[in-house]
Amino acid sequence: MSSRDLLVTITFGLILGGCAQAPPATIPDKSAAAEKAINDAITTAMDDFNKKDFDKFVDEFYTDDAYWLMPNAPLLNGKAAMRDVMKGASNDPNFSFDSQTTKVVASKAGDFGYAQGTATQTWTDPKTKKVMMTKDKWVTVFRQQNDGSMRAVADMFNADGPPVVATK
Repeated sequence: MSSRDLLVTITFGLILGGCAQAPPATIPDKSAAAEKAINDAITTAMDDFNKKDFDKFVDEFYTDDAYWLMPNAPLLNGKAAMRDVMKGASNDPNFSFDSQTTKVVASKAGDFGYAQGTATQTWTDPKTKKVMMTKDKWVTVFRQQNDGSMRAVADMFNADGPPVVATK
């Protein structure tokens, strides 16, 4: 190999080496902080809910564009629709929703996460006036907000079976 060929080979190798991509940046794991924020949001929301402060519950737990996916009901979108549903619950002295969170998972970037759990729900049947109960399961999807908090963007639950008359 001539010195000219060697120089061209070295130059070409240096050019190709300079074009190599840098290794991807390591994304910091923010999942633990996001999972804590989700748990904190649920705790605060359930406190508001159990105090029957449904306006505060809706305003502070959900994003403006959040969805409720409830059994035997059309899709509800937005806080106004959620508040309308909650008005009926606030007038029922037997209404309750006792919830337990069983799992919380957040993305590594901490921008999305979900929680799932179980619940027992009671209410007064408007036709029979009997107090009814269901055992439920739920899942809620959370999105990080500009202030770092996590708010619910989609919330879904359904019953394990048909309603039964509640026993005291």
